Amino acid sequence: MMGMEKLPLSKVKSVILISVLLVLFLSAVSFIHASDTISNISVGTSPEGAVYDSAMGEIFVANMGSNTVSVISDTSYTIVANITVGVGPVCLAYDSAKSEVYVTDVGSSIVNVISDKSNSIVTNVTVGTNPNGIAYDSNKREIFVANWGSDDVSVISDKTNSVVATISVGANPVGVAYDSVKGEIFVTNSYWTRGGNGTVSIISDKNNQVIETISVGRNPFYPAYGSDKGEVLVPNEGNGSISVISDKNNTVISNVVLPGRIENPWALAYDSAKGTIFCTSGNNDMDGTVFVISDSSKDVIANLTQPPVPTGLQVSYSSPFDMYPMYLDKHPSDASITEGYAGAGPHGIVYDPTKGTIFIVNNNAGNVSAVPDDQILPSSPSIVPEFTPETIILIITIISLIFITLVRLKSKIMK
Repeated sequence: MMGMEKLPLSKVKSVILISVLLVLFLSAVSFIHASDTISNISVGTSPEGAVYDSAMGEIFVANMGSNTVSVISDTSYTIVANITVGVGPVCLAYDSAKSEVYVTDVGSSIVNVISDKSNSIVTNVTVGTNPNGIAYDSNKREIFVANWGSDDVSVISDKTNSVVATISVGANPVGVAYDSVKGEIFVTNSYWTRGGNGTVSIISDKNNQVIETISVGRNPFYPAYGSDKGEVLVPNEGNGSISVISDKNNTVISNVVLPGRIENPWALAYDSAKGTIFCTSGNNDMDGTVFVISDSSKDVIANLTQPPVPTGLQVSYSSPFDMYPMYLDKHPSDASITEGYAGAGPHGIVYDPTKGTIFIVNNNAGNVSAVPDDQILPSSPSIVPEFTPETIILIITIISLIFITLVRLKSKIMK
């Protein structure tokens, strides 16, 4: 055939080389992205609470079962220190003025004071019986401690590290949240062993007195304060709901009912950058869920759940090269998103605003999951095929082989 030439071997080799390089490039992209998803850091036994240290860029985790506090770098996601404390460390608070971390020991009725510079205990403060939840009041430079066993709150001055007041509250106080705008402390009183609904005692930090007590759901646990809307959110462990309290009039303005079976909402973290609230569901068995709630609508827009991931429609991001599989859960609304992570029994949770990362304390798994908040999808995503790295490599390889086969076939025809 006139005007037709056989394709030079050099060009065929070039096509093969380009195909191989493309496959390697896509594999590298997949690997790089996959490393930027969930990281799991092993800590001590039965970790319970956590707090973020903004000065050091570290997360302090209370390991209730091993009587230690693990210190995690938010840059390397590695343990930089393990500190032995008292019996049964549960909750923590960070004092930004003194760069100290306060840890409650539920089994020894003391609060450990740790210097974040040396990662060592500088002193211990004796408080009430079975201290549990704790919060730092930056306005008064005081630490409020809920004593579950003595139905009161101890107030510690960070200047002297001594108790300056003891305030009677409701039965079995568990959690504490500080409202920096109103200068008020919200204490959840849980009828854990008595049944019935719990209450929240509101304390003014001006006179260290209870100014109001309001009813919430059953077994209220560890609350959180949302500065954007001036609200305090209370997870009710006993009935699977979250009470939303307005600090303007100290009343419950709404209740968030968690989807599916009755969950056990445990603790909350407020993500100011994304306008979302993260709620752990610390079931007593080996499973557990972290719910993602919109701060504006108070709807559950997503959730994370430890394996096995529920069956359902697979969804992914708009880019087919994003290797972060998501799954559409079978909740009543059929709009919640579930995603596998290696946690079990999530209890404590804390948000690192510098890194934009949620740290989830998994009590049963003995680890902490670091989840970038930009990995969490909004509700009702578009459903598209899920591409794995292996699938993409296979597709590219097949396309390359087809192309080479066509080139060789064309060469034979031109002979």
